[in-house]
Amino acid sequence: MKKITLSIFLFFVFGCAAKKHGNIHLKEYVFILNENDASKFYFIKTVKDAYNEGAFVNSPIVAIDGIVLEYKKDLDTIVLPLKKHEITNVQLLHKNSSSAIYGKRKNNGAIIINTINLK
Repeated sequence: MKKITLSIFLFFVFGCAAKKHGNIHLKEYVFILNENDASKFYFIKTVKDAYNEGAFVNSPIVAIDGIVLEYKKDLDTIVLPLKKHEITNVQLLHKNSSSAIYGKRKNNGAIIINTINLK
């Protein structure tokens, strides 16, 4: 239990830090699910990899079943209103692709989530 707690603490200390690429200051967000067990961390590695590969810049769009989720940009950790078993598909859009769908101002990348509730 101590190892798990320490691992989570270290992740948030080092994983949520803002990065600087050249003169551009980037903020990385951590997206977790609305769960009470370890499945709440389902997205962490995927999103972190997208930031590291340059697919996301600052605050990516999060769209759940086509509806853009508004979240507070001043928080480091965002709790998505979903449980893991509700998710059927996740797509990550590169910062250059997201503007084609969501408009020029939305060029930070996107996380597209489809759920079992999709009609």
